[in-house]
Amino acid sequence: MIESVLESGDVTKKDGDDYAAHVYITFDYPVFNLGFGDKIKYRFYQTFTSFDVPTRALNYIWVNKAEVGSIHPNPYTDWVQVLAVQSGNNKAETWQSEKRNIPEDYKAAFGEEPPAITGSQIMTDSDNTGESARSAFGKLILRKVSDSDNLNDKCKYRKFWQYISSKKLKMPNLEYSYSVPFKVRSYEVDHNKEASVSAICNYFQEAAGLHARKLDFDISDLQKQGLTWILYKLQVKVHVYPERWESVQVKTWPSTGDGLRAYRDYELYNENDELLAVGLSQWMVVDVRKKRPVKMPDELMSSRYKTDRHVLDLHKSNLKKLDSDKANFITTAGLNDLDMNKHVNNVRYIDWMTGYNLLEKDQKKCNEIIIQFSAETKAGDKIYLSNQTNPNLNSEINCTLFKNNDKQIIAIARTSWS
Repeated sequence: MIESVLESGDVTKKDGDDYAAHVYITFDYPVFNLGFGDKIKYRFYQTFTSFDVPTRALNYIWVNKAEVGSIHPNPYTDWVQVLAVQSGNNKAETWQSEKRNIPEDYKAAFGEEPPAITGSQIMTDSDNTGESARSAFGKLILRKVSDSDNLNDKCKYRKFWQYISSKKLKMPNLEYSYSVPFKVRSYEVDHNKEASVSAICNYFQEAAGLHARKLDFDISDLQKQGLTWILYKLQVKVHVYPERWESVQVKTWPSTGDGLRAYRDYELYNENDELLAVGLSQWMVVDVRKKRPVKMPDELMSSRYKTDRHVLDLHKSNLKKLDSDKANFITTAGLNDLDMNKHVNNVRYIDWMTGYNLLEKDQKKCNEIIIQFSAETKAGDKIYLSNQTNPNLNSEINCTLFKNNDKQIIAIARTSWS
C-alpha cells in the first residue's frame, strides 16, 4: 500500500529512479558468466563499497506512469530489471496483493534460466527525485511453484483482499503497528479441526497486550497509577478459520478515540499473507478504586496514533438487550475463568455465548460477533444465557449474559452464523 506515487519517477532515467514501493529479488548469478567489462565493474564495486552487489536482480515496483506488466532495464545497470506491477494513484491508500511466478519473470527479463534466489528486500526511496514517499508492506512469501500451480486462478481468499482494498483507508503510523506470530494448537480447535472464534479473540488480545507493553501502555504500567484497561466492546469478523497447527500472524495497531475510549484494530493472516479475520476493539481506562471510567491519559491520546483506518465500521450504538425471564443457567464461574485482574476474562464471555448457543442448527459456526461488556464476573457467580434468532435474518442471533439470581446483565452480543 502506498500513499501516492512519485510524480517525477521515470523508469528510463537515472534522476527518476525512485518508486514508492519496491520488492527486490536477488539471484546467485556466477561472476565468471559476466563479460569482461562487467567483471571489471563488479571488482570495482567489491573493492570500493561495503555491501555485496547482486549481479542479477528483479525489481518489482509501483510506478507512476509505466504500463503494468512492462519490463525495463534499471537506468544505472542492466544487471537489474524493473517490472511494473502497479501504476498510478488509482489504487493508492488501499492494500494490494501481488502473486508472481519469479522464474518466469526472470526468463522474460533476462532471456535465460534463473539461478538460485539469494535474497529479497523491500524498499521505499526518493533520493533521485527529491520527493517524499510513504508505503506499507505486508508479509512477503516465497514458495516453490509446483507443476500443478496456476497462478492466475482465483484463490478462495481473493474476495477478502478485495474486501480490504475496497475501502479508502488512511495509512496507520507504521512505527506503531505490531505483528505477532501464532500457531493454532490442538486445544484451540473445534470438532471441525478449525480454530474457534474464541481462539482468534485470544490471539488478538495477546497481541494487544504485547504491543501495549512495548509502548509502555501495558496494564501493569497503568496499575502503577491506580488505573487499569477495561475492554468495552469487541467486533470480530472471520472470513476463513485457520486449521490445526496452521501458522498465523496478527497485525495490530492502536488509534485515538473520543477521549473516553481508545481503539485498536487487528488483522489475522496465514503463511501466504492471505487475510483470515479482522477485529476492532474499544477500550476504556478505569479507576481501580472507584471502578469508574476516567479520561484517557494524555500520552494515549497523542496525535501520532490518529488514523481513520479501521478494518470494520466502528459500532457505536447499543446492542439489543434480551429479557432475563427466558435465560437458562449454563455454568458457574470458576477460578480458571479468572484473569490477572481477578475477574472473568472477556474471551470467556464469548465462549459462553457461542458454546452454549441452544439455537445453533446444522453445525453452523459463528463467523461474526459484536459484544458489549457491561459488568465484571467473579468466581462463584452463576451464569445465565438468553438468546434469540433475528426473525428477519435467520443467521443472526442476539445474546445476553446474566449473573446470579438478580439476573444482572454482564454482556450483550449480536452473532452471525454460517
